[in-house]
Amino acid sequence: KLQRKKFEESQIKDATINYTKLLGTIRNSEKEITSDQYKNKIPKLMADKKNANDKIKSNNQTIDELTEVITEKSSSLKNFGFETRQDIDTIKIETEKIFNEYIELQNTIKRATKIAGNILTLISGFALGILNSIFLMVAYPEISNDLNITEVIGTFEHYNFILKLFPIPPFILIILFYTISLILFISGILNLIKNAQSSRTIDDMALVLSEIFNHQIGSNLVNSSTFMDFNEHIADMYDLVDDIENSNEKINELKQENEKLIDMLETYSREIDEQKRLQYEVEQKVSKINSLKEDAEKLKKYITFNEDVQKEIDSVNLSIDTLTELSQKVKVMFGTYVNEAASQYLSGISNGLYNSLNVDNTLNVTINTNNRAVPIEQLSAGTMDQIYLSLRLAVAKIINGNNEILPLIFDDCFALYDNTRLKNTLLWLSKNYKGQIIIFTCHTREQEILDEEGIEFNNITI
Repeated sequence: KLQRKKFEESQIKDATINYTKLLGTIRNSEKEITSDQYKNKIPKLMADKKNANDKIKSNNQTIDELTEVITEKSSSLKNFGFETRQDIDTIKIETEKIFNEYIELQNTIKRATKIAGNILTLISGFALGILNSIFLMVAYPEISNDLNITEVIGTFEHYNFILKLFPIPPFILIILFYTISLILFISGILNLIKNAQSSRTIDDMALVLSEIFNHQIGSNLVNSSTFMDFNEHIADMYDLVDDIENSNEKINELKQENEKLIDMLETYSREIDEQKRLQYEVEQKVSKINSLKEDAEKLKKYITFNEDVQKEIDSVNLSIDTLTELSQKVKVMFGTYVNEAASQYLSGISNGLYNSLNVDNTLNVTINTNNRAVPIEQLSAGTMDQIYLSLRLAVAKIINGNNEILPLIFDDCFALYDNTRLKNTLLWLSKNYKGQIIIFTCHTREQEILDEEGIEFNNITI
């Protein structure tokens, strides 16, 4: 029991509990550092940041290229006097208006009477007016008399029949002819004036159109073909404006994209800093986990040590249980078997000095003499050792029964024997015990007695 207590005191308390707790802490920490929160995203963030920077550089390069295109095309527009779409609209509308009016005037002149026709109309009106005057003087001679041209008018009297052809008074017919003559005369004059004005207007328009066409397409000709070339040129100008507007729109889009990319770069930088902090935290946790694992290994060794100690304790408990069980058996058997066998062995070992011993139910040992029973405490140490040897041999015989004889092992058991007791014991053992006997001793007395008595033995010196 003292040995068990010593073993129990040597055990490391709570080693298993602490080891289990430590393993739980290690598992939780390892699970934590392998979670998405601590996943190393720095490589991806760095790649994304590089891609964003490359995209910004590419966008800036594209912006520069588009700016050069805009500058070049704006210069082309300025060479033709344009800066905006409205400028092109203005020149296009004005030119179309002038050209349409120009064509319309040309068509008007063509539809109107030609100059010769207008002069003929003017002469016809004038001639009709003179002829009508002659008819007037023929019809009314008093007028020619007043004018002293009677003789001249007399040459036209044979035309008087013309007036008689009309069933109306002569003065009405004469008024009608005067009216027709006046209309023809005025019409001729007006047509001549109108043609002259239209010609001047057409010349002015042609001059304006010629300047426009010359500036825009390098041609002084004013015709439909040139106007078509002008329209194609204007379409090219619109294309330039479209290209400039598209380029400006693209530049704005790229600048907006760059602003978003710059915001993303700031976000990436913050996330990278946060990732670095988390990775540093992971390193600290890994270091702590390694330290905990070292502690766990120590506790594991303690547990192994405790298990080994527990095996010793279990062995001790088994010995105690066995001894307790044997004690119960001995209590029953000691009265008869142990006492008889031990008395027989004690008589042989003591060379007949003591013939009887008794072990009661409380395991108290007494020696029976002729006069009285002597307690073992009152005997010498050598006698006590002889009694204990007799008891062990008796118990061994009872335990072994009829089985194969077991060897006897003596580990310096005869230290308190004097030479006589030792000689008697060795002689008795050699004659009465048929099994193997092993004696461990640091003395030479046993070897000397065995040699002296001629008892065979094997000597092994360690």
